[in-house]
Amino acid sequence: MGFPLVVRALILGLMFSTYTALSADDPTNATTPKAIYEPAVPTPATEPEKMTDDGAMPEAVTSPMPEAVTPSVPEAVTSPMPEAVTPPVPEAVTFPLPEAEPVAAEPMPVIPPKPPQMALLLPLKSTTFGRAAEAVKDGFMAASQLASEMDLPIEIYDSEENSQNLLSIYNRILGDNTKIVVGPMTRSEVSLIARSGMVTTPTLALNVPDADVPWPQLFYSLSLSQEAEARQLANIAFERGLRRAAIVTIEAALSKRMQGAFAAEWLKLGGTTTLGYVYNPTPKSLAQFRAALKAQQVDVVFIASDAAVARKIRPHIKGTIPTY
Repeated sequence: MGFPLVVRALILGLMFSTYTALSADDPTNATTPKAIYEPAVPTPATEPEKMTDDGAMPEAVTSPMPEAVTPSVPEAVTSPMPEAVTPPVPEAVTFPLPEAEPVAAEPMPVIPPKPPQMALLLPLKSTTFGRAAEAVKDGFMAASQLASEMDLPIEIYDSEENSQNLLSIYNRILGDNTKIVVGPMTRSEVSLIARSGMVTTPTLALNVPDADVPWPQLFYSLSLSQEAEARQLANIAFERGLRRAAIVTIEAALSKRMQGAFAAEWLKLGGTTTLGYVYNPTPKSLAQFRAALKAQQVDVVFIASDAAVARKIRPHIKGTIPTY
């Protein structure tokens, strides 16, 4: 159905005025009409754009994004472990024992000390030296009976000729309140006592120790040795003006020790040894010995042997030559 003309004119005029108004609002004079109504679409986290007074759109304002904040991890806190507490051990409780009733001790027997004495130490049971030891003991006891000033009793001890027991016996003697020890008699026993370091009481040995044994204090020797006799003979001969000596020996250890002692002392005094002869009982050997005595002009002969050998040699020595 058609509209009247007036109505058409009003509608066109209204549309024109509306178009004009919209064109005035478009700064670009675009010919394309905008939509009359555009619903606003909200943008999250961004404010709606606003137009400035001159109609220009403002620059988009971008809010700075906050820096990512990494939450700090707290350091691990280590709680110190408590020290182990050792519970104290309770002290042991000692219950006092009842006191024992005192028991009266029996009195110890009082042993009176031995009176002072003199000890005689000899190898009385020795198969080799027993007879000589008995002779020394008899002479010693006889002399003690004649000595009016002798006031010490004499105790006799057997050395047993045993080196393992000798020091024990000597120690027992010292413990028996002994004031003087006489003995021992053999060289080996005398050497053992001298080395022992036990000599604390005057000890008169009846022999001399070996040459390498030092003499301790309070240790004395009444020498019965053949070496001492040989040295004594050398001194006697030299004092008599004799100077050229011949020494006769035999094949025995004692003879060689005597020869050595005599020769050492003789040379020390200033004498000379012109002849050394080892005894041989054959007639030829003895004849050679007689000839040597005449040729060497010997004025003294020393025989380092026992009496039995000396008797066999003596007839071959001129009677005017002193012989020891």
